Amino acid sequence: MNNTQTERDQKLKELLGEYWFVTFERTIAFLEKEYKSTISEDALLSKSMETAKQIQQLELSDMVLVEMYQKLDDYLNENKKKKRIPAHLLSMLIGLHLDHFEGIEANLDFLLKTDISDETLSQCIKLLFHVIVLHYSNEDELEANFMELCEDMPSDFQLAPVLWHLYNEDVNYETLLTLASLADAKKPLKHAILGFKGFIYYEVDQPLEALYTYIVILHLIREHKKGAEHLGITYFLIAQCFYEIKNVPMTIEYCSKGIQEAEKREQPENLCMMYYLRAEALLEQEEKEKAKADLDSLLRIDPENEDGKKLLNEI
Repeated sequence: MNNTQTERDQKLKELLGEYWFVTFERTIAFLEKEYKSTISEDALLSKSMETAKQIQQLELSDMVLVEMYQKLDDYLNENKKKKRIPAHLLSMLIGLHLDHFEGIEANLDFLLKTDISDETLSQCIKLLFHVIVLHYSNEDELEANFMELCEDMPSDFQLAPVLWHLYNEDVNYETLLTLASLADAKKPLKHAILGFKGFIYYEVDQPLEALYTYIVILHLIREHKKGAEHLGITYFLIAQCFYEIKNVPMTIEYCSKGIQEAEKREQPENLCMMYYLRAEALLEQEEKEKAKADLDSLLRIDPENEDGKKLLNEI
């Protein structure tokens, strides 16, 4: 499999989470139960079924998948009424894997109007429809379409990856904050949603709101004993907010807590950020030797860290 295909699959898997796999599994199971003879008697459907079963093993080239997808599209245009449901479902699976949003939209439009006896599969189809609509939404449509996703999504569906996807699509920060608040209302006190919300607050120069959000996350980690692996980075994010509001002593305190946690959990990538921020804060207090020690520690972990080398040279 080429890198482009791997990256494409990864994006969709992140958006759909477990429902990426559930969609494939339930579709195949439904077809084998309800349309086994129909598929076995039709050469194209039989070949498409074989192809769809291999998709999850990631062994098929784009060329094979695109060719099969096109054949199914032509097949559906011939209006084979009795075989439209299995053809649309198979086309949906291949189109999903190809990240062919516009193509599977037509499949979903048809399938949403069809009585699918498998309730979980129907739920997957609805979810796919909402994700695709959201992906293609204009800025002024996002809030309404996101609310529809929130209303129809399964209870265990994760909204944070959708928010990060929209952030990467350059949706404006005001809209992202609105969507994050909607997600928080739908799934209150979820670390990942709060983390996204805090990040956006910080990006729009609202460090107090970001600080409050990160402190809520810290409380949840301590209270529920879940997400302890994120404790170090949470300390760092709190320290970062304190630094933005010019509270240097609290910056140093939370950096120190974060460093202790990151060392305990062997998280060197977090340590570099924390040593650098604490060094900056120490310099604010004219504690040059302590700052130098932190930068030395940073450069032992990452000898090529340009920011660390530059600050050390300034000292």
